[in-house]
Amino acid sequence: MKRYGLSSLFYALSFLAPCGIVVASFFILSMYPFGDRAVSVWDLQITYTYFYEWFRDCLAGNQNIFYSFSKSLGGNMYAGWSGLLTSPINWLILLCGDNPMDFVTLMIVLKFGLAGLTSYFYVRRRFALSRPISLCLSVCYSMMLFMTTQSANPMWMEVVILLPLVMYGVYCIVHRGKVVFFYVSLLATIICNYYNGYMVCLFSIMFYLFESYLFVPQAKRVRAGIMVNPGRFSIAFSLAVFSSLFILLPTVLGLLGGKGAVPGGLFTFEFRYDLNDLARSFFLGVYEKEQLPQMYCGTLTLICAIWFFLSDKIGKREKVAAGVFIGFMVFSTWYAPFDRIWLGLRDGNSFYCRFTFLVSALFLFVAARALSVGWEHRSYKGLVKAAAIVGIVAVVIYCDGNFPRTRFFVATIAMCVAIPLVVILLDRFRDNAFRRSALSAILVLAVSFEALLSCHGIFRTRLDSDNPSYYSRYGSYYEEGENALEEVDAKDGTDVNAYRLEKTYNFLSPFRRIALNETMAFDYAGIALYDSAYDDRVQNVLSRLGYTPDRGIRTSYNDPMIVSDALLGIRYVSDDECPPGFVESDIESTWEGKRFYENPYALPLGYKASSEILDEIEFDGDPFEYQNELVNKLVGEEVDCIVDVRGRLVERGDDEWVWEIELPADAPEGAILYGYFEYGWQLSVDLYDNDEYLYVYLDDWSQGVFPITAETEDGVHSIMLKGDIPENADDLVFHAAYVDMDKFGAACDKLASHPFEIDTFKDGEVAGTYVSDGDGVLFTTIPYDAGWTIEVNGTVVEPQVVQDAFIAFDVEAGENTIKMTYFPPALGLAAGLSGLAVAGFIASAVAMRRRDRQLR
Repeated sequence: MKRYGLSSLFYALSFLAPCGIVVASFFILSMYPFGDRAVSVWDLQITYTYFYEWFRDCLAGNQNIFYSFSKSLGGNMYAGWSGLLTSPINWLILLCGDNPMDFVTLMIVLKFGLAGLTSYFYVRRRFALSRPISLCLSVCYSMMLFMTTQSANPMWMEVVILLPLVMYGVYCIVHRGKVVFFYVSLLATIICNYYNGYMVCLFSIMFYLFESYLFVPQAKRVRAGIMVNPGRFSIAFSLAVFSSLFILLPTVLGLLGGKGAVPGGLFTFEFRYDLNDLARSFFLGVYEKEQLPQMYCGTLTLICAIWFFLSDKIGKREKVAAGVFIGFMVFSTWYAPFDRIWLGLRDGNSFYCRFTFLVSALFLFVAARALSVGWEHRSYKGLVKAAAIVGIVAVVIYCDGNFPRTRFFVATIAMCVAIPLVVILLDRFRDNAFRRSALSAILVLAVSFEALLSCHGIFRTRLDSDNPSYYSRYGSYYEEGENALEEVDAKDGTDVNAYRLEKTYNFLSPFRRIALNETMAFDYAGIALYDSAYDDRVQNVLSRLGYTPDRGIRTSYNDPMIVSDALLGIRYVSDDECPPGFVESDIESTWEGKRFYENPYALPLGYKASSEILDEIEFDGDPFEYQNELVNKLVGEEVDCIVDVRGRLVERGDDEWVWEIELPADAPEGAILYGYFEYGWQLSVDLYDNDEYLYVYLDDWSQGVFPITAETEDGVHSIMLKGDIPENADDLVFHAAYVDMDKFGAACDKLASHPFEIDTFKDGEVAGTYVSDGDGVLFTTIPYDAGWTIEVNGTVVEPQVVQDAFIAFDVEAGENTIKMTYFPPALGLAAGLSGLAVAGFIASAVAMRRRDRQLR
């Protein structure tokens, strides 16, 4: 009973120690719950937080987990959900308060603790190390640099939690012939995150060969001289992958229309970083997320890993195998084509080396192996040498000025002295329980303090970022948003969701108009999106309409555009002042002090269109021409409501380019003037309208069509870009045009004369009636997706893809009853295949067990 209680205590400590380290960092930095500053920055701030709130709504039954009209113009949510939200930890959001930071903070702390728990389990079961030493290694693993940095991308933390279980599962297959643990852990890894799960699948094959090669001299059933139980591993691996098809297959199909497409130039010969800097990436405090791999996993792990190769008690065969494996993994972080293979045949936009947790896991393995052998044989010369090597390298790095802060260097040197000293003393006093306990506590505290330094450094870097976040501001912002949107719903009744709503600001910073996922969190249909699981069709059409040039995962809504907004059904915009062509609404609730303005020309979700709309419109880079031609084809006649205005480049300096434009004298009264820059490069410059500063333009977030509204004395507008403009910017083209509101209004009246009267509008389901004055085409601004099934008067009809983006379908004269439903493509087939794979594994496991009994 006493032994069981002690074992339980250390398992609890393996979970609580990392949690305590993270909480201590929050306390020191006055972060929530000890202050107002929140942990949410970078991707966690602009993506995940909103998706978590969307998931809360899904669990409450308010949104559809398969499809959402809040995803830009609307889209398949399966790929986004399966990549971000399949972890069971996310269900805890139901127990948290309305402020998103409640769940985010709890989730991050729990994930650190769970990584400590699983790594402690692995080290104890695999290497039979003492509990205090196992606890120290588990703290190193759970607080690895990858974990602390990727707490800004929490979906990547699950794989660090599950990887030790996968590694133990491989051990069970090789040493015992047991397959269940590996199958279950690998399946759970893929389900929790298919992206990192892919990396773990590749790694598990290599790790199996590694473990198998090491065990060959002792094994009975060997194949090809290096493989132990290869059939069992192959069956468990294959069936785990096939069992996850209910996640993988619909996700892959969802990604193929966007990020899933494989880009060219993947195997270009290049290197990621200066090889001279490689050693730095293993040391405390060295954090350069775009320049160096994040391979720090504690000084204890680093010293013991080097000890592994210096120990005279570990055979050459084992050292060579470990050296080749680790060398290949480290080389993969340096050599770009290998890095891209690990990333799923693509480049990472940030945190480029996203598989370094695998390198840290290998260091954990060799460190634990060195400790287990060294402890058994009481051979510590190699440990002292290893500590000396680490200390000398640290001194060289510090003298070169490459340690970020002196305290990190001092802590590293202190650990190089303390680790061999404490380990040797632990061995010397192995028969003295009190001294052994005291020394163990000292070692655990030293390792934990070093981990605290690392964690504190990363979170402090976050707090110094461009967009720090605050707990109270999240709370007030979400409360204001919910109140405002409730008033929008109350004003327009049940049909409001047939229209879209947008806003030209975000609460993170008053200076940047960032594409966020607030539409997901607040459940309104808009345009803005920041998501890896984007849809190329939607991105392309929004780019052509002038919202934002094609930037892959980002779509911004920078300024209202009366034509594009009306065609897409954007009825309300929340802004500082009334946009051109909009009118003030009587919605009294404000959101961040902004008001809602109404677009009187906004068209419904579906409306009558000429058959000419089925003809593809060519896009030459000018969004005004595209808008104009789209209106013409929808109406079926030459409306020509958008007229080009010539701009004249009058100044071209090193940091200032100026164009002049003038609204023609024959322009009708009330015409609205817009501008747009077409370019083939990207940078941040300031945009001015008649010396009136608008915002940062041409960067990752702010670009697209903008209204030209500044007052002038002579009617001549001066549009200026000011900043570091490249000398070779000859491809920078300025477009300007005005909208004839009389012509455009008449076109909207004609299109709205036969609206799709919607009775049901919710995620994945649209139903209503459409009265047509003859056979024709019903055009909708719902993006095309193979998952839609459309019934007209009870008969399934084939949708037509309009402008390679939208759904349209034929209707008959008179009243048409229409029902549209969505189901993820191939989900039924994938679920069936997964069920067969699970059944196949159960049958295989039973057969293996019977065979093992017969051989005993």
